[in-house]
Amino acid sequence: MRVVVQPSTGVILGATVTQQSIIEQTNAHPVTPSQLADFAIASPNPQYGDPTSNVVVLQSPFMNLAGHNGTYRIDVTVQYFTGPIPYQTYTESASMTRTMRNLVLVDSRSEPYFIWNPAQMTGVSFSAQLEHAQQLTVFDDANDICQIKLEIFTSEDNQNAILVKAFDRVPRPGTWSWIWDGRLSDGTVAPRGVYTYRLSAVTYVPTLPDWDSNRSSTLRVTQTKLEIPEGQNHLVFSYYLTEQGTDGWLLVFDPTPQEVMMYDVDVPTNAGWNSVAVILPSGREEMPPGMIRYLVYAVDRGDINGMDKAHRRRWALPLNQRVPLYLAIIDAGHGGRDSGTYGRDEQGTTYYEKDVNLAYAFTLDAQLLGLQVFTYPGHPEEPNCPRQTPVCAWTTRLTRSADVSLSPKDRMKAVRDFVKGWLEAGGQRRQVFLISLHCDGSLNTTVRGVSVGYCRLNPYGSGLRDTVGTWIDSEMTEWEVPSVRYWECEDVKGTGNHLYILRQRFLPEDERVRATLVELGFMSNQTDLAQLLDFYYRIRESRAIHYACDWYLR
Repeated sequence: MRVVVQPSTGVILGATVTQQSIIEQTNAHPVTPSQLADFAIASPNPQYGDPTSNVVVLQSPFMNLAGHNGTYRIDVTVQYFTGPIPYQTYTESASMTRTMRNLVLVDSRSEPYFIWNPAQMTGVSFSAQLEHAQQLTVFDDANDICQIKLEIFTSEDNQNAILVKAFDRVPRPGTWSWIWDGRLSDGTVAPRGVYTYRLSAVTYVPTLPDWDSNRSSTLRVTQTKLEIPEGQNHLVFSYYLTEQGTDGWLLVFDPTPQEVMMYDVDVPTNAGWNSVAVILPSGREEMPPGMIRYLVYAVDRGDINGMDKAHRRRWALPLNQRVPLYLAIIDAGHGGRDSGTYGRDEQGTTYYEKDVNLAYAFTLDAQLLGLQVFTYPGHPEEPNCPRQTPVCAWTTRLTRSADVSLSPKDRMKAVRDFVKGWLEAGGQRRQVFLISLHCDGSLNTTVRGVSVGYCRLNPYGSGLRDTVGTWIDSEMTEWEVPSVRYWECEDVKGTGNHLYILRQRFLPEDERVRATLVELGFMSNQTDLAQLLDFYYRIRESRAIHYACDWYLR
């Protein structure tokens, strides 16, 4: 974003932005002025066609927004100086608008389930539209990635997909469609049934991942139960929601002929346990509870809680999951004015730790939520991993999702709020992991490797640190990671130290969670730096951290 300052008289000597503000005009999501990166004089200063070069251009490199799609108005106040003597000072204001369009996947289906009957059907059609401001329609490089993933689940197991299909190099913006012929990966035909599904999309712009899904990543149905109250002639179906939703539907169907029997509207969607009395349609009352199936379809709050960047509500994910739910708090170190360490490649381009940390945070987030299925040269889809069936499902929270300045106290508050919110919703401390991501630097540019650590006075992180280090060591080659260093810090008393997040003195002792800090590599070493910037390497290192968290829970 640029502000061009050109006086009508005199010679311009300098200019600064003295005040700036940003307001979202589409919806009422809170936006602070600090989310607009500072304006600085462009160098070299573009002339924009002015033959006298009597112009100063102030530019803000990017907007530090969390990613809500919409239109924003930016107001800036500029002070500039002209000569010759006597110097003159002027103050003027300017307004501009900018429309943010992140990747948005629009599913063509209005319901999050479908019925498959191989005796009467030849296939099931899926289609979606990808909306994105940054066009990618011509693919000529391995890093030109825009992928859609389709996962199909049975009604009895909405966690382990019976079919996963990835579609690479999907144009954006653009449309995608595919017809499932009912065949599974082994070539057999899926039996008649009611199935659920998830569509997700991921792309890189140009290096950070941007993704979307037709399912919410925060609202989940984690437990269900069915009861017949004593002396009553109806059923009570109960289900547990991780957070409050807006709308909910209850689907009742007969599993033998796989026919939908009832579709009730307006079931409660409060955080925690919800119950609904079910009176079966006429002629079905004699069926015992074990002979019917129930699915809850709940919708998240979307534009109300600000979790959805596209300003629309989405279905809960996964539906009626059968495995435990765990929370991963991902902390991307540094940010904003605190750039952390840095490195320069062979061409002299400077890269900052804060940006690499954020790229890894996004990648790990997508991996834990199951949004990424990428193959890469020389490796199968599941490289060297005994992990076949996940032992848990993950929901995630990021301490920062943009290049914003966060003081250590801000990070502590974010972690504290995440943990307390989880506990208040009925979760347990042992279900929460904290992964803090950083990069190393050294005056000795030959030093390489990864290091993992924890705080001795928060012993819950010891085993997690060891598991993460072991998985990184086993998944990466000896050339890529020559060594993994294991360290522990003592009591961290200064709240200005980023290691304080490992100590967690800001939480009661019975609420402190497993926490480890991963130094992903040395930015001061050109080999490590090249790896940290490499798309496929980042996927593999993040995958190792993901699988380490899974493996730790076995």
